[in-house]
Amino acid sequence: MNIVPIDGNNYLASNCLPGTYTPGRDNYTQSLAYTFDDLRANAPNNTGFRNASWAEDPHNRAYGLALCRGDVSPDECGGCLANATIEVNSNNCPNRRGAIIWGNLCLLKYSDQPFFGIIDTDNRYYAYNNDYASSAGQTKTFTNTTRDLLNDLVKEAVSDKTARVPMFANGNVTYGNETVYGMVQCTRDLSAKNCTTCLDDAIEYLPKCCFPKVGARVFYGSCVLRYEIYPFLN
Repeated sequence: MNIVPIDGNNYLASNCLPGTYTPGRDNYTQSLAYTFDDLRANAPNNTGFRNASWAEDPHNRAYGLALCRGDVSPDECGGCLANATIEVNSNNCPNRRGAIIWGNLCLLKYSDQPFFGIIDTDNRYYAYNNDYASSAGQTKTFTNTTRDLLNDLVKEAVSDKTARVPMFANGNVTYGNETVYGMVQCTRDLSAKNCTTCLDDAIEYLPKCCFPKVGARVFYGSCVLRYEIYPFLN
């Protein structure tokens, strides 16, 4: 897997999936265009999520999924997705039959193979704050506190049936003079069980990539999490 970091603040990384098509001479061009149009038009007004599939012919079906961060407005969501389709299809993974791009405010994934409802932990990217918890004693308290917060948020994300944005939860916890802020979110094609599995895997990955950094993000193809020592949501 070749995860490519992207310069700039709006988009963080992309991964190009196997297979190519020829623009203008391949029916996949139109299938993908219709799919992108559907995602851009419908995700912002569906609390930031949409999956769609279009086929110009039976051999050239495109599958697409869009997820916006649970706190962003419809306008922010639409803007992020509009730019993401251009960024990934024109600049980062041109003429590829599948790709994923992660941004600060949205995630976009597409493929010529069906993937709805399937946990995607193979596509993975992480980023972290360069600062560490300052002492050995604080490190243990910080990592345990952060892990407990994220585990609680996972339970909330999959169990709160009245949430404005399903499969999204955020919160904070204070220990001593410090406060940790966290967020978890799944793509809503997943079942509650698969959402839990995806986020549990992301939490288990934190000691390998990020702890005891005081802030980090782990992005999978079907779930994301973040923690910081400052508020980061709208």
